[in-house]
Amino acid sequence: MRMLLLVAVLTLATPMYGSWSAEAESNIGELYFLYLDTCLSCKDAEKALYSLSSQYPDLRITKIDIADSQNQALIDRLSREYGLHRVLAPTVILNDRVWIGFSEETSTDIENQLDLYFRREPDDEQVDAGETGPSLGQGLLAYASTGNGPVVLMTSVIGFLDGFNPCSLWALTVLLAYTMNFRSRQKLLLVGATFIAVTALVYGLFMASILTAVVYLQYHTAAGTAVNLFLIAFGAINIKDYFSYKKGISFTISDSNRDNLLNKFRSLMKIKNTWLLVVTTVFVAGCTTIVELPCTAGFPVLWSSIMSKRGITGLSFYLLLGLYLSLYVLTETVVLGVVATTLKIRRISTVAGRKLKLFSGLAMAYFGLAALWLKSSISVLYLLYILLLTTMSYFLVTLSKIDLLASPNRREHGQ
Repeated sequence: MRMLLLVAVLTLATPMYGSWSAEAESNIGELYFLYLDTCLSCKDAEKALYSLSSQYPDLRITKIDIADSQNQALIDRLSREYGLHRVLAPTVILNDRVWIGFSEETSTDIENQLDLYFRREPDDEQVDAGETGPSLGQGLLAYASTGNGPVVLMTSVIGFLDGFNPCSLWALTVLLAYTMNFRSRQKLLLVGATFIAVTALVYGLFMASILTAVVYLQYHTAAGTAVNLFLIAFGAINIKDYFSYKKGISFTISDSNRDNLLNKFRSLMKIKNTWLLVVTTVFVAGCTTIVELPCTAGFPVLWSSIMSKRGITGLSFYLLLGLYLSLYVLTETVVLGVVATTLKIRRISTVAGRKLKLFSGLAMAYFGLAALWLKSSISVLYLLYILLLTTMSYFLVTLSKIDLLASPNRREHGQ
């Protein structure tokens, strides 16, 4: 079963002895540590850097509070020297290396560089080959080769999970069912591909705006925990919908919005001009994506939280966002391909939609609980644990002999 495939498929204060000088020179053995008092990741990094400083007595750490206006001149100089388009906390600078965000992988990488500097002669080729600063090279392979493979993997998994969105799949299958009345495979592909492309574009804009909000929460207030609590609550509501569909709070398409979407889908059937059909499909797809956003907002918040904690911005952010969106629409693209090939379609039933919401709800809740417990970025090992626990919980519930999905209303609802 396809859910089983998911099993195969993620900070800073300074040691007490750190230097507070804002005029320090960038010499071998000096580490710059940019932080905020309200940054949750900075607190984890404090412990790691303190431990490293005890191993390397010659290491000098310059601690820079980016909220202190007295440090602005030094921050501006470092930004120019290292090409930092945006200064985020935590950021660690060691000679020609820059780490934005903090994780177990970051700590290991910093330790390797310190060992390189203090225990043997520096090797320029080794330093350049592992550079993980803002200059990421081109493409995701280049980005992953800099030591960011875990981020690429997490983006892939979360994007793939998000693609099993019952609201979006319901909308696409209903649209394709109407489009088949054209009796033209070309028009079916045109409408379907346009719908999917616009969905990805609007969703990407939504995710970019979510990142801004999450960055503010995690770096400028103590409300970073609120993100994890949101994930847990969002997941719990989706789980609830499996047992009690559309009762109480529910992240589904309302009946009135569903009827409006159906009317828009029907209106496409009256259009004969191809270009007008494309333009109208763009409008309909945009409206549909906005209506269905509440169904799946949990995964974008989760992904944005990971990007924020690791301080990923600029080119690297957009590369990863592109990867996320590609995997998000992968399921819909497969559906379109199958329908265009066979000219047959099955709509997403209420039962199937509730099962999808159960799986996504379990995943979001476990991610939120893990992040709350770890108080730092989720490692790849914990990612695999979460996927395994989610899959086991899903089958434990769905294989139960109790018919929890029995419902007197068999009408096909918008999910």
